[in-house]
Amino acid sequence: MAESQIPPPTAPLWERLVTGQLTHKFNLFAANMALSRATRVVAGDPKQKAAMIAELHQFFTKFAGLTAAELRTLN
Repeated sequence: MAESQIPPPTAPLWERLVTGQLTHKFNLFAANMALSRATRVVAGDPKQKAAMIAELHQFFTKFAGLTAAELRTLN
């Protein structure tokens, strides 16, 4: 199943995404919205990084069928 293809929340990819170190425009518009929100929250309050990584991971897991392949190209 595609969910198993999503990197775990501990993968460095998530920190790079939520801190803006890695930028990517996803094919799924909602993924871009989720990432944009997470990046803004972390920029405003770095202590929220773990919470935003968890939220983003949950989103990408939910939509793994639409996002897993793109995440693999970034990892």
